[in-house]
Amino acid sequence: MGRAVVATWLAGMLGMGSTPAAQTPGAPAFEVASVKPSEPDAGGALRTQARMSIEAVGGRFTASNVPLQHLVLVAYGLHEHQLVGGPDWKTSRTFDIRARGADSVAGLDAMLPMLKGLLAERVHV
Repeated sequence: MGRAVVATWLAGMLGMGSTPAAQTPGAPAFEVASVKPSEPDAGGALRTQARMSIEAVGGRFTASNVPLQHLVLVAYGLHEHQLVGGPDWKTSRTFDIRARGADSVAGLDAMLPMLKGLLAERVHV
């Protein structure tokens, strides 16, 4: 990937709970999405990485114990060195996402635009 990408994040509040994802009309969006902080992990960073998972199958996107920075890297297809800025907690706080799209056969590639919209709406990325 030859282009340099710089992301500047607003350190806003994270929208919690399960609500329809509201986005620009016509933009791909999850029908329903829940974004919540993960349970605190007493085992530290190494244990957190071992428990982190992202899955996109059958129109459902699931992320467990994933830091905000990793979610942004996945959504935008970036490498870590391409991401600049963000809140101080971008690697220390982890989140759980459960989302369902309209297309029951959609995989990760089809869900990336929906994930971008969800992050923009809930985390102001």
